Amino acid sequence: MKVLSLEWRGEEVRVVSEDGVLEILAETALAKGLREGTELEDLEGLLHEDQVRRAKKIAFRYLARARTTKQVRERLLEEGFGEDVVGEVVGRLEELGLLDDREFARAWVEERLRLRPRWRRALKEELLRKGISEEVAEEALDEELSEVDEARLAEGLLRRAEGRYRNLEPDKALRRMRDFLLRRGFSWEAVKEVTRKLRKEWFSDEVGRDKGEVPEVL
Repeated sequence: MKVLSLEWRGEEVRVVSEDGVLEILAETALAKGLREGTELEDLEGLLHEDQVRRAKKIAFRYLARARTTKQVRERLLEEGFGEDVVGEVVGRLEELGLLDDREFARAWVEERLRLRPRWRRALKEELLRKGISEEVAEEALDEELSEVDEARLAEGLLRRAEGRYRNLEPDKALRRMRDFLLRRGFSWEAVKEVTRKLRKEWFSDEVGRDKGEVPEVL
């Protein structure tokens, strides 16, 4: 099949051949050296290469922020690319280091601890929802949480929101503090330790007994 003419249209080129018309990326045409009179011996290969180039363009734009392999794969499938094209593009992105689920998981946990603190259970749930495997999620959590004091992190969260609790009735405040920490994945042991400490510090006058004892509510 011979190319009869090429019509360049910005990033696209319209290829008119003896068997019909097709549109491909200009960079595909240039890479294949297409010009008038070129014999198209492998049309299927040409179209596959063009699809791969198109998928890469979309993937690069999507990777303007960190993504997981699953997120990129799903995005390309939503764009209508076939499994063979998606698999090839994802594999190439992994080879280039542009897709790395282990690095994504580690960076995600690090950022969460810094900006929106949570603990193991909640962080793991977030990673799994983003397509990180359980094994990779556990590795990232082990690495990033190994030197973090869970109770201190939980206490810091409550202290930053002290005004939200200090004006409440003590039992109600303590229940809310407990629920707040549990929703963020902190362990029951850490929650008990921190809320007991702050109960004595913030509410001892209101709920203390004759000898200064504080009733258990947890």
